[in-house]
Amino acid sequence: MKNKTTKQGCAGNCAGKSSNNGFKTPKFQRVKDSKGKPIRGLWIRGKQFYARLFIDNGSGQKIDRRVPLEAKTVQDARRELEQLKFLDKTSNLSIRQSQPFNSFRDHYLDSIANMKRKRTYDSENQHLKQWSAFFGNLPIHQISREKIIKYRTAKIKGGWTGRTANLSITILNNLLNHAKDNGLIDTLPTTGLKPIRWKPKKRPLFAPEQI
Repeated sequence: MKNKTTKQGCAGNCAGKSSNNGFKTPKFQRVKDSKGKPIRGLWIRGKQFYARLFIDNGSGQKIDRRVPLEAKTVQDARRELEQLKFLDKTSNLSIRQSQPFNSFRDHYLDSIANMKRKRTYDSENQHLKQWSAFFGNLPIHQISREKIIKYRTAKIKGGWTGRTANLSITILNNLLNHAKDNGLIDTLPTTGLKPIRWKPKKRPLFAPEQI
């Protein structure tokens, strides 16, 4: 029986998307060799190299995925691409699929460093440090809604407001969306998770002589 191939995502055909803060997400572009010819299966977005591979999802179907590479140069990226092709034939990239949260957090922060305002980046960095303390080296694909709710509940009991808890979930969701874009997960564990209702504290009224 032949394996079915299902194309998902847009590989290098997506236009850059504008984020809410006004910065434009870099487009995926094909990497070219020294003669100007596109290198098959090798893409770049910003400064990050990606391998475009068809990965077995475990049910006989091949899914189109972009896998982030550690390489910083075209030569190293080509070498890593060939290694991944070999892994794909022998282990279906199970090593890539089980990437720990801590290491992917660093990858995510590097990818947004020049795309978000410093204040936004610092906020995400601080919240993700706390998520790292909770998840540790748990593989990305093992993060569940139950674990997320457990974290949120503990933080609320520890004094967090509903607003802070909701922001923390939003930031985690940004990272998980990035993981999904890179082929590490197929669905988001935050899907359907409702935000906590909260009311801002009322400011005290001042007497005229206090103003």
